[in-house]
Amino acid sequence: MALYIYDCTILKDPTNVTGYDLTAEAENKTDYETNYKSQTVKVDSLTVSETSFEIDKTWSQFKGLIDGVTLTWADVRQSIVGKIYELHLITNEPL
Repeated sequence: MALYIYDCTILKDPTNVTGYDLTAEAENKTDYETNYKSQTVKVDSLTVSETSFEIDKTWSQFKGLIDGVTLTWADVRQSIVGKIYELHLITNEPL
């Protein structure tokens, strides 16, 4: 069975970071930390199998996947890698 992994990254610490829209990243970080972070499941890492498809999403696209009924923030896996929050939503069917 294939898994669909929807990924989103949010800049956690902008110190000495280039290549990002720091204003947008600050807004995304505040939104995530204030409204959703406490509901996600913290993990150290995620192992991706050969039958998985990874789909990158922007923060607004990722939030749009969570409908609060079929998928909730409790379904989201969060890990911290360096200065970035990595968010993963894993489903059995494409969204």
